[in-house]
Amino acid sequence: MKRFFASITKEILLILRDKAGMVLLFLMPVALVFIMVIIQDAAINSLNDNKIPLVMVDRDRDTLSAKIRSGILGSGNFSIVETINGDSISPAEAQQLVADGKFQIGIILPSGASDTLRSNAKTVVKKSFFEIGIIPVVPSDTTYDSIDIVVYFDPSLRAASKTAISAMISEYAVRTEAQMVYKMYAEVLTSLLPEGKEFKSEYPEVINYRESYATENLTTIQPNAVQHNIPSWTLFAMFFIVIPLSSSLIKEKEEGTYLRLVTMPGSYTTIFLGKIFVYLIVAIIQFFLMMMVGFYLVPVMGMPSLVIGHDYIALAALVLSSALAAIGFGVMIGTVATTNQQAASFGAIIVMILAAIGGLFMPSYMMPASVRHISDFSPMYWAHESFQDLFIRDAHLETIAPRLLKILIFAAACYMVAFAYKRFKKVK
Repeated sequence: MKRFFASITKEILLILRDKAGMVLLFLMPVALVFIMVIIQDAAINSLNDNKIPLVMVDRDRDTLSAKIRSGILGSGNFSIVETINGDSISPAEAQQLVADGKFQIGIILPSGASDTLRSNAKTVVKKSFFEIGIIPVVPSDTTYDSIDIVVYFDPSLRAASKTAISAMISEYAVRTEAQMVYKMYAEVLTSLLPEGKEFKSEYPEVINYRESYATENLTTIQPNAVQHNIPSWTLFAMFFIVIPLSSSLIKEKEEGTYLRLVTMPGSYTTIFLGKIFVYLIVAIIQFFLMMMVGFYLVPVMGMPSLVIGHDYIALAALVLSSALAAIGFGVMIGTVATTNQQAASFGAIIVMILAAIGGLFMPSYMMPASVRHISDFSPMYWAHESFQDLFIRDAHLETIAPRLLKILIFAAACYMVAFAYKRFKKVK
């Protein structure tokens, strides 16, 4: 046990004396997660918080344009501009304003659009009544007129905004047309009834849209940038242990410390376990620092506080497994590398690649299909998806158990590679 505690003391002193390493291990992750949460939260919520101004030329001034206008303003995401310096905007001017980048969206509603819808609705009703024999005379006009609603988009506009405005115009146009057809049926039926009687019926709004999140226990946890970024950068910080840990192992080889340690009475494994124990504590401290950022620091900036679910045993198991995997990776790199430059550059690049394909920088569901196929080979993906299960879906240990097993297998494989390489070098 003396060798074990001596190893712990040595590693702690090495970490405390390495000021740059302390910054890398503790201050950099805190600053990084804080900045990234602010940036991504602003990007995610910019559509809701900052209304996008659009220019509208309303030549209809009737039912259809009123419905579209009401839907656009009711979404809370857009504001409508119809005049510049008190003057009305022409279609050509609207196009030019969007082309010049002064507005990102321009909508042109043609004159008579609502009248065209009414005419089409009347034709639909008369044709249907004629076909079933209610109206004996063939309608004189059985053609349908089209309506051209022109929408100009700035090339820099996000795809989400384009989809939102297009879907909104389409929805309200279809809804208005359906209501007109229904109203026209009522008018024609009234004309067929005895004098003094009227067909009355209201067009009901029976479809209600309710947004909810699918979770097993109907949790009220709301996904946001905080819930994604805190576990992402916690894992990133943990795996960046590869740099100071591999550096420590390489220094022991370069300065002869390793030879002195292995020639001492007792097993070197005890000393090695002391090193792992110290970096395990470092990883746990990193985790708690990140949690404090999520609990107390980001709410100061007006963002929602971090929510971590309710299965704390599962969370503890996930943190320990992730830390062991990160330390195992650092041990493997430090054992195989021959210089600090090799360990630092190669380790950092591999961590960045594993983080990128693991969904730490961008949610995995937003990646191309070809990348999603290889995501499942990243230990960071297993850990991050498990954090998402616990933090967002309020899952339990049995849900993340298969991924925990993968993480522990990865950790064991790293340690085995390190020991096998060390033994191979010794035999050689």
